[in-house]
Amino acid sequence: MFRFPNLLWSPKQILLMHHFLFH
Repeated sequence: MFRFPNLLWSPKQILLMHHFLFH
């Protein structure tokens, strides 16, 4: 779902984005 490389995203940021998108 994310078009940005996971390497540029820290695990916490990914979790936050996922939380906001599905909150």
